[in-house]
Amino acid sequence: MNFDELDRRLRVFETAHDHCALPGLYLVARLDGRGFGQLVAPQSKA
Repeated sequence: MNFDELDRRLRVFETAHDHCALPGLYLVARLDGRGFGQLVAPQSKA
């Protein structure tokens, strides 16, 4: 199974569990993916 097929199959679960956050609460998001390290690398060198 290649990445595009896996991505297409897992998109269903992203929208199936689309909940709203309560106001005043902190949210924690796990950001991980292709190229994410390259995106944040310039900011982390400051």
